[in-house]
Amino acid sequence: MMLPLAIPWTICSLLFLLAVIGSSIRAQMDFNRLTSEGVAVPGLITQLKIYDTHDTDNNSTIYYVYYRYTASVQGEKRTLEHYDSVSKSVYNSFRVGENADIIYAASDPQLSMLKAHFSPPNPWTPILASTGILLFTGSGLAMTIFGFQPIGRFLRLRSKGLFAQAVIFDRWEKIDSEGITYYVAYAFKVSSPETGKKIISNAQQSIQAYKKLKIGEKVRVRFLPDNPQICQMTDFYW
Repeated sequence: MMLPLAIPWTICSLLFLLAVIGSSIRAQMDFNRLTSEGVAVPGLITQLKIYDTHDTDNNSTIYYVYYRYTASVQGEKRTLEHYDSVSKSVYNSFRVGENADIIYAASDPQLSMLKAHFSPPNPWTPILASTGILLFTGSGLAMTIFGFQPIGRFLRLRSKGLFAQAVIFDRWEKIDSEGITYYVAYAFKVSSPETGKKIISNAQQSIQAYKKLKIGEKVRVRFLPDNPQICQMTDFYW
């Protein structure tokens, strides 16, 4: 069943989506604060770092600029340190030990940014990221719904199903990369005033039924009278 995988998949996708949205909102709020109450001061570049990510799916480089500046904190001058993740061009424009203009928020001096890097957040970044995550979330929801269908059928069969005697006419194994899946096929007769008598056949996945039942043996099944194709062996489930 897909259900054990689908639920964690969906939850993780939603958490990533909330994280992206939250990060985007915070970035915009920080930019607005620095715009409305920013204080420009000279700073000093203390360190430059490049972080490379190399894996089979994605190669990316992140550029960090570390800096030191003096700000007014509760009426006192204090030296603070911070860093920015910047573009390659901004990174290459700095050297360790050089001066750089810094902007910090008057109400929160810890909130700061290199003036050379000060710009509105890219609105397309959260949109593209959210679109991709929504696709993963949608696939997770689809798997969750699909995973609940057998449970829904089982409950309907338990509450509204009728019994019939079926005959096993086939059994087989299916081997793939995930392992071996065992099936048995059975057929039974139903009758109704509208359609008369007809034979219903179905194949059911069940390792227990495969091991116990042989072709020609009889087994009890339960079916929905309004849709006999929805049926299940009563002693063997998934």
